[in-house]
Amino acid sequence: MTIKDLYDFPLNEVVFFGTGSIVAAFSDILLNDLSRFEQSGKIITSLRPYFDEKPILINALYATITILVAMIVVSLLYKIVFGSLYPRTLLELCIYMLIAYPLGYGFDILIQKTKIFGSNLDKYYQVAGAGHWGAIAFMVAIIPSFLASIGISFIKKELNTCMRDVINKM
Repeated sequence: MTIKDLYDFPLNEVVFFGTGSIVAAFSDILLNDLSRFEQSGKIITSLRPYFDEKPILINALYATITILVAMIVVSLLYKIVFGSLYPRTLLELCIYMLIAYPLGYGFDILIQKTKIFGSNLDKYYQVAGAGHWGAIAFMVAIIPSFLASIGISFIKKELNTCMRDVINKM
């Protein structure tokens, strides 16, 4: 493996999708905990039957897979128009979100209709409805993903500058 191979490694993409996956897992664990407190409100407490059905890490894994699949679909659509799998500027993030919201909305309706995660989400969908909150959860995962990928881009740029300076001084 050469330095060029490391430079060509799709680190930004790994960070973008990886961060979204991590946020999805931790958000699911947080919702699981919050669903046990009546002060959390009707929507969040209505998730408790779903969370009680499976171990916490299995539910987190399902959330991770769901968000990752949705991010990949949005990113492929985004790439058709912008030539990149992820947004690189705030304007691009806004456009990415405009694609993500309706897709997340549709994914949530699909989850409700197919009962892919079982019927224990029925109470949640009766209280919250399908679509909007699934789309919001999806967008919550995208924002830290964007910020992390911007951070990695900055770090890579600074490392390139440092390496260039070191090479020039040799």
